[in-house]
Amino acid sequence: MPNFFYFDANGQKQGAFTPQQLKSLAAQGVIGPQTPLEADSGHKGTAGQIPGLFPVSAAQPPAPNPHTASPPAVNQTTPPEVSVPVEVPQTGGGKALSSLVCGIMSLLTCGGLFLLPIIGLILGILGLKSSKKGIAIAGVSLNGVGLVLAAFVIMLLPFLQAGREAATRMLCTNNMKQIGMALQDYHGTYRAFPPLYTVDDVGKPQHSWRVLILPFIEQTALYDQIRLDEPWDSDYNRQFHNKMPDLFRCPSNPGMGCTYAAVIGEVFAPAMMKNSLTGRSRWDISNGMINTLAIVEVKEAFNWMDPTADITLIDLMRGINTGGRVGSNHSGGTNVVLQVCDPLPDGTVLMGGHVHFLRNDVSGNALRAGAGITGGEALVP
Repeated sequence: MPNFFYFDANGQKQGAFTPQQLKSLAAQGVIGPQTPLEADSGHKGTAGQIPGLFPVSAAQPPAPNPHTASPPAVNQTTPPEVSVPVEVPQTGGGKALSSLVCGIMSLLTCGGLFLLPIIGLILGILGLKSSKKGIAIAGVSLNGVGLVLAAFVIMLLPFLQAGREAATRMLCTNNMKQIGMALQDYHGTYRAFPPLYTVDDVGKPQHSWRVLILPFIEQTALYDQIRLDEPWDSDYNRQFHNKMPDLFRCPSNPGMGCTYAAVIGEVFAPAMMKNSLTGRSRWDISNGMINTLAIVEVKEAFNWMDPTADITLIDLMRGINTGGRVGSNHSGGTNVVLQVCDPLPDGTVLMGGHVHFLRNDVSGNALRAGAGITGGEALVP
């Protein structure tokens, strides 16, 4: 029976050993199936090729007899490679991915209204890279709260929008009411309403009625700086184009210019002489109407000092929010100022600036009658 030598991890030749001794070494773990062997007959192989030395797996082919087969050559100087298992770090995995998805959904639904989706999204990203599952779980929790809040906001959105519209419409109503009161105060001072605009020597428009009522809306300092003997767009007066009082703009309009225009009719008419500060008196409103259109809202903002930007009868007859100039961003209609001429039984005439909300479906005949051009159906029932 042949004797065998084995090569240790340093490539040193050890032995000789009988097959029984090799079996004892294998049981002790000194040699393994891949340990290089050399028989005293000169044949080389591995310890795993000797039958009975190691348990044989059913999937492994029977080891060849080292006495009858030529084993593969063994590098005597290089120890055999040892397969070392690599430990894969555990991450947040699915929880981190869930956090990312929830974070994105929260941002899309509530548009960054809450800080929670942003924090949760960051935690989700960190959870993909970290071995601490708590980070991902925290991200899922925060984004879950964000989604609930977002859903709550979405359900309340119509009510929030309605509340916001009601608030801006109230502010617009207040603006127009103050303008109507300023017109009445102007009439009380000059015994006439302001003209639509003042004119120069050749009848060219100079300044808008909006400039003329500045002292009656607590803007006397601004009024005193404007040169009324120069056009509204002169080199000097241009400096005031961007100093419009907030009162002349509806808060629901995205534009930064003026959104309130006069209606050229019974109340407003151009001045008949240079720099005239008076227009028609309340006694000049001869059609006896109790609701005469004075001021309307316009969709496109304009320069507040422009004396030619007011509403003509043609503009008015195009209707409200139907493609013409008259209209607003309020739902369903627009605000207007009515100058009320209401004779009492004793003959006293009451004047006042009344703000009314006209629906989009008001008829052309009512608008024409409201301008005081002709009789017709009542503007306000």
